[in-house]
This record gives sequence, structure tokens and C-alpha cells, in this order.
Amino acid sequence: MSVGRYRIEKTISRFYREIDEILDAVGVSGDEFYQDLHAFTSSNEKPTDVQQSESEEYKSTSGHAARVGCRKSELLDATQTGDITKLENAIAWIEFDGVQADLRNELFDAKSRIRNEKDIKRVHRAMIDLRPSVVSELRSYIKPPPVLHTIMLCTFILLGMTDESNLGWNEIRCLMRRQGKASLFRAITQFDRRDVHKNRCRRVLKLLDGIDFRSAVEVSEGAAIFYEWLRDMTRDVS
Repeated sequence: MSVGRYRIEKTISRFYREIDEILDAVGVSGDEFYQDLHAFTSSNEKPTDVQQSESEEYKSTSGHAARVGCRKSELLDATQTGDITKLENAIAWIEFDGVQADLRNELFDAKSRIRNEKDIKRVHRAMIDLRPSVVSELRSYIKPPPVLHTIMLCTFILLGMTDESNLGWNEIRCLMRRQGKASLFRAITQFDRRDVHKNRCRRVLKLLDGIDFRSAVEVSEGAAIFYEWLRDMTRDVS
């Protein structure tokens, strides 16, 4: 054996002894550490579009429980911000670390949050480009689901096109059929929520009590479009 190779092997041996001493000091199994290290360095799975540098907290810990705690904290932080990109990044790291089973409930909530946020953005875009076909589809109901009836009633109350809280569906359909200056489209494009009295908004919110975005979108995308518009127009009312 050459002198150079002997020195290299001696240095490597000393390096591993020092690692073992550190692991003993912090109470971590050497086998567990090397298995985790091997799994991490040999894995071919890489999160897409995720920042590749690990957090300082993650670098300073080892072991399965530590990974779960770190990833859970990152996911909860991302959930509080409501930032879809951060949520998707946090989920990608959880899947990369293979701790999905430990964070099953948190992952379900986070993915539901992402789905809802994307649905809401899609609905907002749809309201900006509201098509006559959307209103025609809603008007085609003969006996609408109660959720749809309530949403459209609230829409016309907020627009000031009716003051009746118990307006029947046939009357609502008539309002949806109006054309020209009295049309639903014109009323929405000219609507300014700053001009609406808060009492009117409170009436709408009271009628909408018990209805959420998910129940609206399950009826139809059109119902969800008007529901989100109502929530957006009344969001500052207490």
C-alpha cells in the first residue's frame, strides 16, 4: 500500500470515528443514520421546481421523527400563508422524504386547500368573462337545487334588482331573462359595492349562511361563479 493511500484511509477512518462519537452524544443510532444517509443520497426522486437547499432546522436534526416534525412545521407555515406555490413546495418535500403516512391528515387538508384556491381563481376568471351560456344553463333548471336558488336570489338582492327574500324560482328566471339596460350582465358590470348599504349585504350573508364554495361548485360551475362573486362583494361586511 502506498503512503498516500494509507494516509487517505487513515483520515477516512478518523472521520467515521468522529461521526460515531457525535451520534453517541446526541443519542442517535449509527445504523439509522447511515441508512437515512444512503437513502437520501441514492434516491432518484427529486422534487420539481422546489428550492433544493435544506432549511437550517432540517440540517441540524436527523432521524425519522425529526424529518416528520420539520416537514409538518413547513407545511403548516405554508398553509397559514395561503400561498399555493409554498404549499406545493412543502408537499413536494414531504413526498421526497417519504413521510406522507405520518402527515396524512395535514396533506389531505393542504391538498384540499390547493384545490379550493385553484377553483376559486378559475371562478374569478370566469366571472370577469361571464358568458351568456353560463346564465342560460342556470336558467334552464325547472326545479333547481336549494343552493342554486339561494345563490341567485342573493345575487339579485345585492344588485338591487329585488328586495324580496322569498322570491320564487320562476321570478328569478324572469330576472335572468332580462335584456338590454335591465339585464343581469349590465347590472354586474356596473355594480360598485361601495354604493351598497351594509344592511343589504348583511341580508345576503344571512341567506348564504350554511352554503360554502364546495357545495356551490358541486351544483355547477355557474353556481360557484355567482357564489364567489357574492362573497367577494360582501367580504368587508361584519
